[in-house]
Amino acid sequence: MTLAWSPERTRVVGAATAQFSQALGSVLLQILAARLLGSSGLATFAVLYGIIVVATAIVSGFVGDSLTVLDRWDPRVRAGLQRCFGVLCGAVGVGSAVAVLLWSNVSTGSAVVFGLATLVFVFEDMPRRMLMACMRFWSIVAVDLVSLAGSIGFIALAHASGTSVNVTTFLWALVIGQVAASVAAILLLPADERWWARADAGSWRTVWSYGRWRALQQSMRPIMLVVVRMIAVAFVGVAAYGEVEAARVFVAPAVLASSGASSYLFSVFARERQASVRALLRLADIGAASLVVFTVALVGTCLVLEPWLGSVI
Repeated sequence: MTLAWSPERTRVVGAATAQFSQALGSVLLQILAARLLGSSGLATFAVLYGIIVVATAIVSGFVGDSLTVLDRWDPRVRAGLQRCFGVLCGAVGVGSAVAVLLWSNVSTGSAVVFGLATLVFVFEDMPRRMLMACMRFWSIVAVDLVSLAGSIGFIALAHASGTSVNVTTFLWALVIGQVAASVAAILLLPADERWWARADAGSWRTVWSYGRWRALQQSMRPIMLVVVRMIAVAFVGVAAYGEVEAARVFVAPAVLASSGASSYLFSVFARERQASVRALLRLADIGAASLVVFTVALVGTCLVLEPWLGSVI
């Protein structure tokens, strides 16, 4: 298998573009938070968004990676995936709301909206992962743009109407954007991917034996970031940490691009598992080298744009 200029090359470009479309939404929301909420609001939103990323990483690793690697066409495996997904969605929705209430930096109403935002964010990630498993990366770009339009549009309408824009407004924006994106993703899935297995055919053990390790691996980095953020807020305050969070916006695209390349290679390796080790190693070498060059170029671009982009943020 080689990275040809035709279908495979198109998929590679689509995978990179899909990560940029996801990064675009994240960065624009953080820039809007910096400008509309100030340093304190940005710091609070960053912590909440970080918790959502942790929840998504856990479910995406447990179920998303499992559906990519395991035989999702097997009714037992598919039912097990669906059951695990349903349980995890409910758990992260309730757990995230309780967690931020214990943190005590947001009101009860905001905590409830946050739990809903976490739930729909995690739900949207699953049809997105299915599109990735089907190698439909350009469809993922369309889904991300729908999410971005829904979230940014809601904030713009709230701001234009004279309504006070706060952290809760941004959480509602996430809810609206992710609901719209979920509908778009489901519609863009191949027809043969949109089916439910029998409720009594679930194979929990197969999914659990693989998914628990992937969930742990996927969630370690975002968990550490959330812990660092919460410790920083506790010691230096939300206003001071907000300045640090604004600076972190610069590296967010590079981090997401790196994660996206890894996700693409993961999908390719799962699809081409029968290929020779030599062919897979060559693909890995090409992917790693391309990622290094791409990341260096992206960091250089950020440094060049820093004087202008810094003032915008």
